[in-house]
Amino acid sequence: MRSATNLTNLVEVALDTPIAKIRIFKFAPPIYSSSRQVTLIFKIIVMSVPTGLVSHTRKVQSLYKRALRCLEAWYDRREIYRYYAVLMRERFDQNKDVKDMRIAKELITQGEQELFDNQHWHPRKFPDSPGGVAYQREVIPPDWVVDYWHPLEKAQYPEYFARREQRKREYIKLWEKKFGKTQSVPSH
Repeated sequence: MRSATNLTNLVEVALDTPIAKIRIFKFAPPIYSSSRQVTLIFKIIVMSVPTGLVSHTRKVQSLYKRALRCLEAWYDRREIYRYYAVLMRERFDQNKDVKDMRIAKELITQGEQELFDNQHWHPRKFPDSPGGVAYQREVIPPDWVVDYWHPLEKAQYPEYFARREQRKREYIKLWEKKFGKTQSVPSH
């Protein structure tokens, strides 16, 4: 049986991607196929998180934006929100010239902790954003709705509806060939 490091290298070669981008969750015992070759079954889940490094500037910008969104959730009156937003900007501007990355990293960690401690119990979300009330609420009408268009509407797209009618007839023929003709039974 191969070792885990050899399997990791094998997975790297097979997927042609660095192993840092994938996480191997489970190795199953060897299974013998009909040709008596050993096949290893393993489950690979590709990570959906960004694999690139996030710069310090981006971290600070993200923290600042999330802090303002948190303030926006706490203060619904615009003038009060703006007052606290200016105070927040002043706090960020006090530390903008810090050159030592150890101190800067510690400041970001403290800011993240403060943001977590002061988060709103019901944060404001945009309607179309994930978690918003209108997220993924686009109604996709079913295909049969097009059959009920007015003839004047259908006349605007003659090629489409001619091809549609032809494909509907082909589908009905295929259905009858596969399952036979349906018998109409009176329902009432």
